[in-house]
Amino acid sequence: MDPITGYTKNSNTLGVTILANNCATADAYATGFMAMDLPEAFKVINSNKDLEAYIIYLDEKGIVQEFLTRGFRELLVE
Repeated sequence: MDPITGYTKNSNTLGVTILANNCATADAYATGFMAMDLPEAFKVINSNKDLEAYIIYLDEKGIVQEFLTRGFRELLVE
């Protein structure tokens, strides 16, 4: 849902996981990033060193892609 218009919004963002200092902050950012356009979300993530992110989205061709911050990637266990 677009918080400005109150209407549903088509988005290429499929899922967002945020790691932050506390659950409420992580949840708030994850919810906000689902409503934002991807370039805006990337700006916020890159300007906030306290956030780690994993975002699944569709690229311009409709192909599923992933974005992971370096810190998020370092926490993954193979």
